Amino acid sequence: MTSQTEIRVLEISPPESLDSPEAELFHGGVDVEFAIAKQERGYTDLCPSAEEVLVSLRSQKYYKKIRLAAVAGLAGAPRREDVLGWASIDLPRHDNLHLAEVHVAVRPECRGRGVGTALYSAAEELARDAGRTTILAWSDHRDAPSTRGDDDSGLEAEAILRPPTGIGGVPPDDAPTRFAVRNGFQLEQVGRHSVLPAPIDSEHNSALLSAAEQRANVPETYQLVTWKNRCPDEWLEQFAKLRQKMSTDAPMAGLEIEEEDWDGARIRDEEDRTLAFGRTSYVTAALHVQSGLLAAFTAIETVARSTEFAFQGDTLVIKGHRGNKLGQLVKAVNLARVLTENPGLKRIHTWNAAGNSYMLRVNLDQGYRPEDVEGEWQKRLQESG
Repeated sequence: MTSQTEIRVLEISPPESLDSPEAELFHGGVDVEFAIAKQERGYTDLCPSAEEVLVSLRSQKYYKKIRLAAVAGLAGAPRREDVLGWASIDLPRHDNLHLAEVHVAVRPECRGRGVGTALYSAAEELARDAGRTTILAWSDHRDAPSTRGDDDSGLEAEAILRPPTGIGGVPPDDAPTRFAVRNGFQLEQVGRHSVLPAPIDSEHNSALLSAAEQRANVPETYQLVTWKNRCPDEWLEQFAKLRQKMSTDAPMAGLEIEEEDWDGARIRDEEDRTLAFGRTSYVTAALHVQSGLLAAFTAIETVARSTEFAFQGDTLVIKGHRGNKLGQLVKAVNLARVLTENPGLKRIHTWNAAGNSYMLRVNLDQGYRPEDVEGEWQKRLQESG
């Protein structure tokens, strides 16, 4: 059995190619995520492929991205199978310069041996060295009440750990919960991961669309704008403003996240990276006719490595335009587009804050069902010494 004194934490350098000898450590880290997903979920949809991870690590303009691997043994060149766990440290470069986003993952059979502790200690040290004062982290929980459709409002305190908002909660005895609490994190918000099984009832989606069009007074008050992969130049700066608003208008509870800095150049950088990932992005936006401004948008991404699943990304309705069913409108239109072009889809994944009752209702109406719960954690380093 590996003890903590036999663990080395090494920084992973992006290899020149996935076939090169120096890629062993990199592949070992990616393998960790797949091993966890196969055991805990039974599918690997949410695990980026080695190709996708490499593309991400080569894109460092808006985030400094550091990856660490914990390996067994104190000497020698580590092999792929020697990687026990890995960690990511993402440091925003253009905004939120106080933040570090940290993720730690350990092979299921290697837990309880100090691997996660060694990785987190190294990650926190890197965050401190970078001058960051707040660390954000996330945890997944498969058997929380809301994933089973239960009403958790009557659960005793010892049965669920709630954030200060009192909305949602995570099981206090889950290993990720214990790890976060032990390392000084506070649960600030709970999110929900939901899945839309396909094929969907096209008549039901059409009915949702029709109701939304009537409420939004389409096309007199609002008109629809769609694009694929690249935002048209005429909407680029407006779309950047919507993305910037997304960073603060989505429920954040007590998470110390400041408004992000978005412009057309950042949109283009993200589009280039998405295409390099082998993903196809479908966007539908609502244009307010009188002002000539975009009032809402939603996005779905399909992936090249599989025709079976996709990701429902951000959806935003600008304040002042809410209450007009614009969220339902753009989501129904975009979903129909994606399913028409991707008839083999079997499921679409999405995430929402548990406190975002409007969007959760839109998703439930569209056919999404709870899959698991996400804990959103925060640690203030200046308070932890």
